[in-house]
Amino acid sequence: MKYDEVARVIERRIKLGDYILGGVPGERELAAEQGVSPMTARKAVQKLVDEKVLIRKPNGRLQTNHLSDIGKSSRELQIGFLAPAFESTETAFWKCAVSNLKVDFPYNIRPVRFVHWEDPIVADAVNSFDGIILVSPAEPIPGYVAEVLRTASSFIVSMEMNLSHLGIPSVCLFPATAIHRLMRHLYDLGHRRIDCLSTQPTDPICIDRMAQWRMWCDLHNVEGTLHLHPVKSFEPALPKAYSVMNELLDSGEFKATAVLCITEPAAVGCLRAIHENNLVAGRDISVCVVNDEGQARYLTPTVTALELIDPVPYISMCVRHMASGKKEWEGPLVLQPDEVPMFVGESTGPAPVAKNVRRADRVLSPV
Repeated sequence: MKYDEVARVIERRIKLGDYILGGVPGERELAAEQGVSPMTARKAVQKLVDEKVLIRKPNGRLQTNHLSDIGKSSRELQIGFLAPAFESTETAFWKCAVSNLKVDFPYNIRPVRFVHWEDPIVADAVNSFDGIILVSPAEPIPGYVAEVLRTASSFIVSMEMNLSHLGIPSVCLFPATAIHRLMRHLYDLGHRRIDCLSTQPTDPICIDRMAQWRMWCDLHNVEGTLHLHPVKSFEPALPKAYSVMNELLDSGEFKATAVLCITEPAAVGCLRAIHENNLVAGRDISVCVVNDEGQARYLTPTVTALELIDPVPYISMCVRHMASGKKEWEGPLVLQPDEVPMFVGESTGPAPVAKNVRRADRVLSPV
């Protein structure tokens, strides 16, 4: 019968999580959408109410019944992939990792995009899904939004951004202290002035990385200037790094023999500027980057970087917890590798002996 077909469409959508954010439409809307009469849509809805798949609330509105059979063994785990609307390399990386989950139960990933932290869809999402995989933008989290995240009914896991202070498990593939390994590599090559370049929007991750660079320099009596030129959120960091490095080289202000780039886009822009100034990365100026986003081995020159590790086991662990239905996380809130591997590329080499390493200002003003 026709109403059976409509009922199965609604049931399939519930199983796939199509009504998680928008809710189940009314019978008139269903009728218009499916091209059937209001009576047929009403029969389809009543069939699902009788089967306890849907619940009709006192105000007449419909909602899914999470306690029905479709809400138990047959319903797929509903996971929201909550990420900024602006597509970035980081978002693409985590989206790819999530698509390769290794679990032995059915699940469904639904992308949810937001423009800023106060976007209403953030609060809707973290209180609607079984679990949330969160990729954070660079902006600070407003206080009331932090409380929304902390008290959300969905189990949330944060990717890369450490939100453990909110009680949220956080997968951090590049602990800030891993920077010391890059710094030691440059030091062993004879570099005694190592600058730092950051053009990303300044978020807690970047702040921690810059702090670790400065601390290492101070502890080992190494000179260094912080070139801090953050772009606005959703603006590309690579062109900014290129223009900043070009200006530094053209003006003669760059006095270091090596530069630590906070992110890979900054490293790519830096390398291009070095090339256009008739210098050779790895010979005249050594360049390394904190986190490889998958390109370090394939750039020309290859770039010394802390390498990506497989994030799938970490995400799979969190998704299994989502499936358990438990709200409280058991174990450490910060999930990170014991050691981050380092790839040594062509972009780093022995320090040129003729470089002037006199001390310069610690921080340059953003342009």
